[in-house]
Amino acid sequence: MAAIERADHVGFPKLNTVLSDLLVWIQDANWPVAPCTASLLSNAGVEILSYIKVILNSGDGVWKYWTIDLVGRNLSSDVLTGL
Repeated sequence: MAAIERADHVGFPKLNTVLSDLLVWIQDANWPVAPCTASLLSNAGVEILSYIKVILNSGDGVWKYWTIDLVGRNLSSDVLTGL
């Protein structure tokens, strides 16, 4: 969790290079780091779109679910429009 706190301090757009890595941390909402990572990812800009689209086009139904539930519902309208 300390890593997410540090990442939150760094913020976006500096974290854009690790978006795909951060999205892996929400593959399972039972992981302790998932909720705080999702909260952080919800602040990402439109740069997150391509990564979310990859997840939504994957065969991993659980990851799709948690991406929509944990991150998608809190994204800005600009990002949601892009989806």
